[in-house]
Amino acid sequence: MTKKIDFIVFAAPRTGSNHLVSLLNSHPNCTCHGEIFRPLFKPSSKIDKALKKWDGGKARFIRPEKFISEIKSKSSKQTYSFGYKLFLNHFMLISSDVFLKVDKVIYLSRENMLARYSSMLTAKVSGQGALKSKDK
Repeated sequence: MTKKIDFIVFAAPRTGSNHLVSLLNSHPNCTCHGEIFRPLFKPSSKIDKALKKWDGGKARFIRPEKFISEIKSKSSKQTYSFGYKLFLNHFMLISSDVFLKVDKVIYLSRENMLARYSSMLTAKVSGQGALKSKDK
């Protein structure tokens, strides 16, 4: 039997993390949720039911391990790999113990700060980024 792998995509903004999450989800043996610890997180239909009992999402910061476990069990696609995305500001809202309970951490960064900044400006002007002005 193959060991199940839990992972976190730990990313800085504008590093291609949405694309990576999409690619991971396209694999039949992998489920990767987006920013489940984003304060204004809007869940996919897969995990709506799991979130409803979590006090509109506030309690997920108090008991992140239990929240992750429930999201995992409610996912429609039961797979060998399960993960989600975290940005640095999400990490500061939850216990660092969450990192100790995963098998892998995928770290994405963009070393060229000018490229990242210009990408942020382009996304803001074009409306193509994950962050919309109403989410600020």
